[in-house]
Amino acid sequence: MSTQEFDRRVDVPVKKEILRETCSFCAIPELKTTPQYQELYGDQPHTLTIPGVSKEFTVLQDVVPVAEEGAHLLLMPNKHRISLATVEDQAGVQEAMVTIVDALRAFYPQNPIFTFEHGPGFVEGEQIACGGCHMDHAHGHMLVLPEGSTLESIRTKMEEDLSHTGWENPAARGVESEAIFTNIADITGMSPYVQIGMIDGDHMQSVTYAQHKTSENVESQLLRRIISQVVYDKPQRVDWHWRDITEGFTTNEKLQQLRDQAKAFRQKTGF
Repeated sequence: MSTQEFDRRVDVPVKKEILRETCSFCAIPELKTTPQYQELYGDQPHTLTIPGVSKEFTVLQDVVPVAEEGAHLLLMPNKHRISLATVEDQAGVQEAMVTIVDALRAFYPQNPIFTFEHGPGFVEGEQIACGGCHMDHAHGHMLVLPEGSTLESIRTKMEEDLSHTGWENPAARGVESEAIFTNIADITGMSPYVQIGMIDGDHMQSVTYAQHKTSENVESQLLRRIISQVVYDKPQRVDWHWRDITEGFTTNEKLQQLRDQAKAFRQKTGF
């Protein structure tokens, strides 16, 4: 199924000003921030400026980064789409992703870059937000991880956890590809999905899991928890649960650590 065919199903014709009122991401290209980011970081922009990224896309720093030195970025299309699978300009998604990878490699040349996306879709005619994602505006995560981190260790833990939330044999359902964030609809059709990937040196690999039943659940913030547990050995919610942290369920020490980290990342990279 082409992204255009998928998009006709999921693109609800609403006025731009209504979308801006209901989707905080739609306002980011103009406002450069979100309420959650302002709450933690004040006037510091939520957006990052990475040379070469098309003006059709925006790059953000995650509100609660789970990566090396705060290097946890989000790539989002400015136009409201529910997933990267539904973005018409797939070549543009690919170009933006590669541009961000090249920019990060200038500062983290030996580190693998982990990627993931929870993509909403349809199961039995019902729209499902795969992964319990809080935001139905497409965005892919890109995280700089420590040297030696592997996709296999993350994949194994994720498949184990999916098997505990209604998925039948998830290990046999992952579709491997060399593409990241693009051509996902060719694999999933209109189904919700989770895609994980890793860029390590010249090697690029993704694994995509399509959800086919409403009984197949994906825990909210699943990949954030797994990265914190598997990669950083930090299983506590205070280390990865963005909603808890932005709502104040954390320590002053953690909040200051996040602010210092965000500032240091921007000073190091100039983004």
